[in-house]
Amino acid sequence: MKFLVAISLCCSALAVSALAAAPPVRILPLGDSITYGAGTPGGYRWPLYQMLTSAGYSVEYTGTTTNNSPPEMVMHHDGWGGYRIDNIFDWTPVIYAQTEDPDVILIMLGTNDYGQNYDTPNALNRIDALIIDLANHWPYAKIVVASMVPTLMSCQTSMDLTYNQLLPGNVANLVAQGRQVYFADQRNALTAADTYDGVHPTTTGYAKMANCWFPVVTSIITPLGTANAPAVVSVAPGTSTSTNLTLSFNKPVSNNATNLSNFALSSGTILSATLDPTYRRDVTLNTSSMSDGSYTLTVQNVTDMTPANTSMASTNLTVVVPKVIKKANNTNNLNLGTSWTGGTAPASSTLDIAQWDSTVTGANTTKPAANLSWRGIIITNPGGAVTINANSSTNITLGAAGIDMSASTRNLTINCPLVLSAAQTWNVAYLHTLTTDAITGTGGVTKGGLGTWQLAAANGASTYSGDTVIGANCTAVLV
Repeated sequence: MKFLVAISLCCSALAVSALAAAPPVRILPLGDSITYGAGTPGGYRWPLYQMLTSAGYSVEYTGTTTNNSPPEMVMHHDGWGGYRIDNIFDWTPVIYAQTEDPDVILIMLGTNDYGQNYDTPNALNRIDALIIDLANHWPYAKIVVASMVPTLMSCQTSMDLTYNQLLPGNVANLVAQGRQVYFADQRNALTAADTYDGVHPTTTGYAKMANCWFPVVTSIITPLGTANAPAVVSVAPGTSTSTNLTLSFNKPVSNNATNLSNFALSSGTILSATLDPTYRRDVTLNTSSMSDGSYTLTVQNVTDMTPANTSMASTNLTVVVPKVIKKANNTNNLNLGTSWTGGTAPASSTLDIAQWDSTVTGANTTKPAANLSWRGIIITNPGGAVTINANSSTNITLGAAGIDMSASTRNLTINCPLVLSAAQTWNVAYLHTLTTDAITGTGGVTKGGLGTWQLAAANGASTYSGDTVIGANCTAVLV
């Protein structure tokens, strides 16, 4: 596993003060200090924004930082000074955790690979790997990769011969594999005279970069979306009710997304549908009460906003409504039904969530007698700290719900190994602490919230596969 720490980042997307009639087009600028805009606030992002909005687009830049925004507005991006291609690749788990799905990704990388003389013969292989990773995570995104702008560096000839001139061929190969990848020729959009220090563009140079990006972007997406058919990228039950389902689409959809005839639930009734009026990507279905379990939701005939009114293919989606089981006010063994209200212990890593709330009136220290399997843990407002004790031979398997202490008034300590069965988020409230023991399994952990996560190792080392992402303003301590 590797730890990725997001420092002083803002996770929310850019809020455009006056949205146009068209829904926002999300663009992720990704690269090094040239994407950051060294020397000019906003870099190429500001002139590109002006060009696109003048052409009728509502633009929303996405990314994990707003550093070096223009004075006119806040702009998100992921441009990082000194970063090579591999550095950005290692940073992608943070981007995935904190960034809304982009419609377009603008990539220009490689200058630091050559400037640092870092394994330049494999630079193209690294950019291919990055593009493929982005495409796998965001299969509906249009990925535009650019050649490097000209510099006065001594390695410029090598940059041209071994990267810039070969990059279009790599893009063609990726397209032949079915990837939505496009090429922008930034190498010939500028000259070295358009840099102020031999590497970074002047304000005029950044404007030329925007002029290069603009025709590529407008050729692959209109103000009303791409030519891709609508598709559902996620579906989830409401966070506090079993009578809501929220569907997120890959692109803005038309008003027919609220037609009840477009939806069918395997068990239960859909009563109404509401489309988010700003982004037009999220549809909330109000349903009859759904008990815990697995359901099939069929979605069909939803069209996009383009003049073609492209319709989605009929799709069957699996919806899991988890069961929250509350801890009883005792210290009985966690495997026993008597330890839980209702008399049934949580036992499913895909369905059951164990919760400690005000039912527990004091500090609660307990343990399992055998391995446990839960979808997740919720700590809200028990009467005292919660401690789960066990030895190295007893573990708790945690599923996709992870650990939710976002509304917690108490600390949680788990003194036994945890086994991950899925990628998950652990949210810890400000001024509170989650302490965990050794972690194994597969999936990775994203740490959220302003509280502290302490990773101990009393029962062995943590060897799980997957990234560990420490979110903005978060604290993680290895003890």
